Parts: sequence; structure tokens; C-alpha cells
Amino acid sequence: MALVQFYHESRYLKGNQQVWIILPDLAKDKTPKEFYGSGKKYKVLWLLHGTFGDASDWVRKSNVELYAIERDLIVVMPSALNSNYSNWDGYMMGYSMFDYLIEELMPIVYGWFPASNKREDNFIAGLSMGARGCIKYAVNFPEKFAGAAALSQIPTNLSNMTEEDFQGDDPF
Repeated sequence: MALVQFYHESRYLKGNQQVWIILPDLAKDKTPKEFYGSGKKYKVLWLLHGTFGDASDWVRKSNVELYAIERDLIVVMPSALNSNYSNWDGYMMGYSMFDYLIEELMPIVYGWFPASNKREDNFIAGLSMGARGCIKYAVNFPEKFAGAAALSQIPTNLSNMTEEDFQGDDPF
């Protein structure tokens, strides 16, 4: 397993953004040339943290690394402040977390890492605030994710919600 921590200048978040990524590591039965040059694309889990958390939460407070190794997948964990994974255009110079994941982070991950961009290879999950984000992404972009897991989200009666409640610019 390899753990990558990187920062990049985000156009959608108007500043530096922290992302942690778990990557499959060199297999014991392969040479570096065979493994890294294989062209293999891995399944991706987009893992969203909860309120008061950041990109490091899942690695520091769970066994996600072990699970990623067992399942031979990439895990992407962005930091989202306490944004509810929403677009907050009126906050500071603008903070478009909802758009960031789809429009900026996904192209970075698919372009820089051996990550599959196929729907059937992408999954999204989140805890608490991250679960709310997970639902927003799964509902708005079903063509991007094969499955979603909302963990410990506060109870919400979805039958009373309107289409606008599921959009990224609503800070619900």
C-alpha cells in the first residue's frame, strides 16, 4: 500500500487543497517494471469525511488501508472543511466543494493515477456530513458511481425534499 498526500491549487476552492490517496503497492511477485508499467486501472472509492474532519480522518481513525489492500483499490479522501459538500459562492472568494469533486478532483485522479474512470469501478461513501455529500453526488451523478454508502447520516425524510435540496449549491 502506498499513501499519497498532496496539495494543489484549486480553482473551485480558491486556494490550496489537501487530498490523501491510498494506492495499490508493488506486488511481491512482480518486478517494478511489470507492476508500474502494466497499464492496469484500479477501482476507486471516493471517501468523504464528516464535520470537523479532514482528509486524514479515515487513515488515522479506521482500518481503511487494510481494506483497500485486501480489495486492490484506490481510495481518494479530500478535505472539505465543514462545507457539507456544497457550493458556497458567497463564502470568502467562493468555495465550490460540490463542483470541486466532480469537475476538478476526478480529472486529477484519473489523469495522474492508475484509476479507472468507468462507472462500474467508482464508488462513493461518507460519514456524517460526508454521508450527506455522498447522497448529493450519488443522486446528481448516477452515471459516475456504481454504488454509494451513507454512514451515520442524520435522519432526513427524503420524501419531503424537492429537487433543489439535492443540488450542490444548497447548504443543507
